[in-house]
Amino acid sequence: MNKKSGSELRIGLSKTGVTVVHTRGWLQTSSEVIIDFPFSAEEVVVPETVAAHLIALLKETGSTGLPARIVLSDDWARRWMVTPPQNAARLADCQAAAQARFQVLFGDALSDWVLSADWDAKRPFLVCAIPKTLMNAFEQVAAECKLILLEIAPQSVLAWNCWRAGIKPGSWFGVLHQKMLTYIVTGEQGIEFTREVLLSDEVIREQKTLPEVLSREALRLNLPMPTEIRLCGEVPVHWVMQSLGGFIYARLDQNRIEPIAPTSGKVLAMTGMRP
Repeated sequence: MNKKSGSELRIGLSKTGVTVVHTRGWLQTSSEVIIDFPFSAEEVVVPETVAAHLIALLKETGSTGLPARIVLSDDWARRWMVTPPQNAARLADCQAAAQARFQVLFGDALSDWVLSADWDAKRPFLVCAIPKTLMNAFEQVAAECKLILLEIAPQSVLAWNCWRAGIKPGSWFGVLHQKMLTYIVTGEQGIEFTREVLLSDEVIREQKTLPEVLSREALRLNLPMPTEIRLCGEVPVHWVMQSLGGFIYARLDQNRIEPIAPTSGKVLAMTGMRP
C-alpha cells in the first residue's frame, strides 16, 4: 500500500461489521474501501474476536504502519449529560460528578468503562463511555499492526465535533446510522440533550413522518417542536430533496454524497471528515 504523506485509515465499527477506508492527501482527499467485513451476532460481542479478525485483515491488505481513526456506531457507547456541582473548580470535581451520574443511570461497574468528556466546571457537558474491553482490543490491533491511534470515538461525537460551529442555539442536530437516529438539542450553552430513537421502516420510507417522531421527542423533553434538523450520516436522499411545510431538513455532509451510494460501513468510517 502506498503510504504517502496524508494517508490515514478510517475504521468504522458497527454491531454488524467493520469497514476500513484508506484516505490519501491533505486537501484533494481520495478514499478507497479496503476492508468491508461482516460480523455475526456471536462474534461482534467478543472484542477479542473483533480484534483478531481486524489484525488479520489489515495485515492481509498491507494496511499497517499508518495513522488510524476509529469511528464506533453509537450503540457501542453510552452518552449522557452532566451538570457540574455548584462548587466545581477542578477536573476532579467534574469527573466525580460524571461517575456519580453514570452509576445512577446505568448501575454498572465504572472499572469496565473508559470515560471521556468535554469537561467544563461552569456548564453542563457531554460524557461518553466506551467499554474497556473494546478499547483494549483496539490497542492490541494498533500494537500488532503498528498503527498510530489518532482517535476512538462514537459516530455522533465525531459528527458533532466536525459540524458544531455551524449549529445555531435551539437547532437540532442528528446522525443517522442504519435505522438509529442519535439527535442533539442545542441551547445557548451548547448541548442540552442527547437521545437515541430507533426509526421504523415507515419513517425511513416516508419523509413526512419524521417531524411526527421529533414532535413526540420534543414533548418528552418538554421542548418546543424544532423547525429544522441538521443531519449527517445515512440520510435518505428523499428526506432532503423535498420540502415539507415549514419544517426544514438540512444535510451537512451533502458534498460527500457519491455518484454511487456508499455502503453503510463507509458512511460510518468517514464520519467527521469534511469535504
